[in-house]
Amino acid sequence: MTAGPRRRALHSLIGVYALVRRTGFLDTRAGQALFASAYFTYKKYVEDPYAGLARTRPELFQGGNILDVGANIGYTATVFAKGVSEGCRVHAFEPEAFNFRLLERASRARAVRGRIVPVRAAVGDTDGTITLRLNPDHHGDHRVVPPGTGAPVVNPALESTVPVLRLDTYAHAQGIFERIAFIKIDVQGYETAVCRGMRGILAANPRAAVSLEYMPEAMVALGQSPESLLAEFPAPAWTTQLVGHDGRLLPGDRAALDAAVRRTGYVDLLLSRTAIQ
Repeated sequence: MTAGPRRRALHSLIGVYALVRRTGFLDTRAGQALFASAYFTYKKYVEDPYAGLARTRPELFQGGNILDVGANIGYTATVFAKGVSEGCRVHAFEPEAFNFRLLERASRARAVRGRIVPVRAAVGDTDGTITLRLNPDHHGDHRVVPPGTGAPVVNPALESTVPVLRLDTYAHAQGIFERIAFIKIDVQGYETAVCRGMRGILAANPRAAVSLEYMPEAMVALGQSPESLLAEFPAPAWTTQLVGHDGRLLPGDRAALDAAVRRTGYVDLLLSRTAIQ
């Protein structure tokens, strides 16, 4: 499916979400179950780079724990959990209450039970608290408000204070600091801060791969620099590849990266210390 139909499918689903949420139906167990089912179906058949990646490159997800930063309602954590090594877990981070409830529900599904650890927290380069600004019309577009950005409060009812932690801190506390295989980051522009907070993990796990959403417009809106994010993974120590919506890996030189962003506004990257063939 090309970018245009994918965007239309997503906009249709989000439009239904916004409409139904205003009715209060999503506050019910039945409403939440129906929404989660619809969203999982959309991700599986329309826009899921990770199922294909896990199927064709299973070695990326084995030999250590998986960190899913920006887990939303748990679809990707579920994909990862089906391929995680025995004795390891998918640690799934999601700060927003509605999404976290559905993430917890997804973690209890029979096929992945015991393999997902839901963590209700934002992730960044500090340990403490941070402001989370909700998008009432899009469950996947809630954004942190970093201190000092000067972003005005539009609606206080849509802002809350949530825990924030560094992945280095969390991994040490959980005893998994030197056993990380894969890290996925999708945090609507706050990726650079997340990466700064996991430098220790990357140093301790030279075989770990990182996949993140590169969305320059969202980064700039949060006062984050797209160039600073790329600088966390400098060549030639790191290889950058683009992840297609079917999980295919494509060359990730700067021209290809910029072209992909011009088409859709964002691109999923795979960063590793050796190119994945």
